[in-house]
Amino acid sequence: MPTEFPHVTFLMAREYLDEDGIWNPRDDDPHLEGGFQVNVLGTREHYLRLAEAIREFAEQDTSSDGDHHEHFEGLMTADGKVRLHVILRKDDVGDSIWKDWFPKK
Repeated sequence: MPTEFPHVTFLMAREYLDEDGIWNPRDDDPHLEGGFQVNVLGTREHYLRLAEAIREFAEQDTSSDGDHHEHFEGLMTADGKVRLHVILRKDDVGDSIWKDWFPKK
């Protein structure tokens, strides 16, 4: 029986380079809607390293930081046409400014 992936929530928005050289969505831009497909390519070793990185992130003591997050910038598609900026957000406290978007317990 294959492993079921856990339920997570996510938001997608277009990003723009601001005057400080930081990629962010514009405040008035709506989140993207529609269906998207992301193909993740790798060997067994790549997936084990990815799983370990996510495990290490999950195990961090963030009991004093409801808005703990890490950025993974510059993830590029294989053909170099799309850049992803993935932000992992973790709230073990329950007071994140993003709390309304977190999956329900």
